[in-house]
Amino acid sequence: MFNKILIPTDGSGLEDHAIRYTAMAFPFARYHVISVIQPNVRGTHLTKLLRQMLEESAKKAISHAEKLLLGEGIEIQKKKVLFGIPSKEIIKYAKSEDMELLVMRSYCKSGVLSYRLGTTIENVLRHIHCPVLIITTSATQREPKRILLPIGGAHLEQKALENVAMNTAKSFNAQLTALYVIEGGRKGKGRAHAQKILENAAWKAKHFDIRLRKAIEQGDPGDIILHYADSHDLIIMGAGKKGVFRRVVLGHVAREICAPSPVPIILVRRHHLR
Repeated sequence: MFNKILIPTDGSGLEDHAIRYTAMAFPFARYHVISVIQPNVRGTHLTKLLRQMLEESAKKAISHAEKLLLGEGIEIQKKKVLFGIPSKEIIKYAKSEDMELLVMRSYCKSGVLSYRLGTTIENVLRHIHCPVLIITTSATQREPKRILLPIGGAHLEQKALENVAMNTAKSFNAQLTALYVIEGGRKGKGRAHAQKILENAAWKAKHFDIRLRKAIEQGDPGDIILHYADSHDLIIMGAGKKGVFRRVVLGHVAREICAPSPVPIILVRRHHLR
């Protein structure tokens, strides 16, 4: 499925279970681990001594991630310390190395859920070319056997989303639940459109030899997707939409789901058509 996976780390320990989960789920992938040092923080330029200290800390962070992966029987293919704005360096590295999946760990400050994923993740999601696996809570280390696929976006986004979902489900021999949520009071035409979208997904699943369950619900997409998430192991969904000046922003549904999700989420952009 995903053959080249990138893990950025800062050594805070927050990535530990995300690394273990990814290694369990994709044991045959080639892993790259990077740590990014930001040269200027709030107008403070790095002195030579401080730079050396931060570089040493970054190397330790990479070594820690390497140890975790080795514990799962995986050797890192590439590791590197980078200097610059974290989001920009992550995007640049992922593109230059043609990475197929980016793994990022989000967290809740002081035990309180935040609907912000963090500046770095938000900025990365605006421009990254590949799917992003986001883990907020401590994920169960088991292969996903029930995958939730919320669908209903634009044609290109839908095509990219189904492509990733079908290949992932096939790889794990997992059951796929295609969920279409009709917002507000739309019925008649909305349900007919939902059925058409789901029938198309079912047709594709048949060709992949995947077990697919179709579901149509009406109400608030965030609430319904989270309700379904409780009985699934992984969510694969569209990441967002185009904002003003064609800037890609994180969609409101994706934003509502990411922080409180009890399972890992793979966010997919419309241009991911591998």
